[in-house]
Amino acid sequence: MQIIAIVESDDCGPAAVLDSDFITIMKCDGFYLGATRCVFRGTPITCELSEEDANKLIQKGVNCIEIESYTK
Repeated sequence: MQIIAIVESDDCGPAAVLDSDFITIMKCDGFYLGATRCVFRGTPITCELSEEDANKLIQKGVNCIEIESYTK
């Protein structure tokens, strides 16, 4: 068993994510956003990620969705 990430919100303490299916990364124009749900309340948790941290999560099996900006 491998810890994929540790997540927490303002309302709940930290929790270990053990399955890469419980986190998703969105990439748009070099901006990375990680998203999951609080294991205690089920509320969404989002966080801006550095490219380095996003790549570490991708290497652990986290799905990355790439979208294009319409402002170009």
